[in-house]
Amino acid sequence: MKKISFKDWCSDEVGATLVEYGIAVIVAVIVGTAGLLVMGQQIDNNMNAAATRMDPANN
Repeated sequence: MKKISFKDWCSDEVGATLVEYGIAVIVAVIVGTAGLLVMGQQIDNNMNAAATRMDPANN
C-alpha cells in the first residue's frame, strides 16, 4: 500500500465532482420544496376553481 502524505491527500480531488453534484441536487430539492410550499395553496385554489368550472353538475 502506498503511503500518502497529508499534503497529497488535501490536494486529491477524486470524488469532488460527485460532492458538487450532490450539493446541487440538495439545493434544487430545497428550492423546489420551498416553491411548492409558498405557491401550494394558490395552486390548490386554481385547480379547484378549474375543476368546478369543468364539472357538468355545476352548470
